[in-house]
Amino acid sequence: MHLNSSKDGKKQSDHQKRTVREMMTGKERNNETIEKQKKSFRDRMNNPNYTHPSKGKKFNEDRLNKMSIQTSSRPKKQCPNCFIIMDERNYARYHGIKCKSMKI
Repeated sequence: MHLNSSKDGKKQSDHQKRTVREMMTGKERNNETIEKQKKSFRDRMNNPNYTHPSKGKKFNEDRLNKMSIQTSSRPKKQCPNCFIIMDERNYARYHGIKCKSMKI
C-alpha cells in the first residue's frame, strides 16, 4: 500500500520494485514507531466521520430520496423480445438485438 493514493492500483516496474526492496531491507521499526502507528490506526477507526474505502459512503435520507427520484424519472424502454421494462442504458447494453431471449 502506498502513502500516496494516486499510486494505488498502478503497476510498478521491476526497477521500482528492486529500488524499494533495497531501500527497505534491513530496516527495523522500534517500539515507539510501532505504538505511534497503532495509535494512529485506532484513532482513524474510532473517528465517526471516517469511512473505510471498501465500505462505501453513507448517504443521508435527503440525498437518498434525490437519488431515488433521479433513477425513477429516467425514460424507460420495453424489450420486444423478453418484454422486460428497463431504463434506456440497460436496454442499449443488454436488450434489443443483443437480447438473450431473441429467437434467431
